Amino acid sequence: MRKPHTFDLEIFEHSYTFCLGWRPADFIRWFRKTYDRDMTEFLDEAEGLCIRVPKHNLIVIWTAKKSDVILIHECLHATNMTLSDIGHEAALSNDEVQAYLLSLLFMKAKGSRRQK
Repeated sequence: MRKPHTFDLEIFEHSYTFCLGWRPADFIRWFRKTYDRDMTEFLDEAEGLCIRVPKHNLIVIWTAKKSDVILIHECLHATNMTLSDIGHEAALSNDEVQAYLLSLLFMKAKGSRRQK
């Protein structure tokens, strides 16, 4: 079975698990085994998915293809979930935190340790 990549972001007390380019069946099997929850109904025609696992302060991002477009879309969902969890409302007047978190999640998902 494939192993996901996990990144811990202590400042927001959240972890992020990335399952990028996984076949839906592999993701369903892994998620069921790891969190005892069936995700079959959510993956019918999905290309990507962002799931909050509140019990673990965890957000899981899955993509069927290794596509930057799908990944950035799911990272935006993860960013907004995180900010909502900490009580930060992103708006045009204060969207720097959102922008930096989105960039960081995308870089970590791609395996980068620093901005290029």
